Amino acid sequence: MVSGGKIYFYPQSNITRAEVCTAIQSFLPNLAGFNAVAPFKDESAFPGWARANILRAAVYGIVQGDERGFRPNSAITRNEIAVILTRLY
Repeated sequence: MVSGGKIYFYPQSNITRAEVCTAIQSFLPNLAGFNAVAPFKDESAFPGWARANILRAAVYGIVQGDERGFRPNSAITRNEIAVILTRLY
């Protein structure tokens, strides 16, 4: 979790969808001049520190939302992690 510019690690806590996008960002190629428009209706809920990472992961097809949007602050499920890992491979 990021708070006040510091990264905190809570091994017993759930990881959010935004945190996963931030963690996988090192696997994604950088896009020169990247400035994507969010394909999610809940973009206003994106944490500022994770916005670019969520959008990059979406552009590369690594993550998707549903009818409710991306839900960046929701805990990610094991199924969603499995899908992300498959897409990264």
